[in-house]
Amino acid sequence: TRVPRGHTGRTLSADHLTGMIYSLVTLAGIVRITAAFGTDWTMPLLIGSACLWIAAYAGFMLGYGPMLLGSRDSR
Repeated sequence: TRVPRGHTGRTLSADHLTGMIYSLVTLAGIVRITAAFGTDWTMPLLIGSACLWIAAYAGFMLGYGPMLLGSRDSR
């Protein structure tokens, strides 16, 4: 997330969307690790982890896609 901001001329500080993306990826990792220890809940936890990862990636695409496809910020 730092590279798209820097290369498009934006500030290098994380906004709320970026914080949410990182939180979702972290939570997906925790859920994925938890899936390794739960025998009855393995598949639901893996699906939940995948959904969290997809949500994080969708957030990145929605937040950073226009930034990368648009013109450079003049700030």
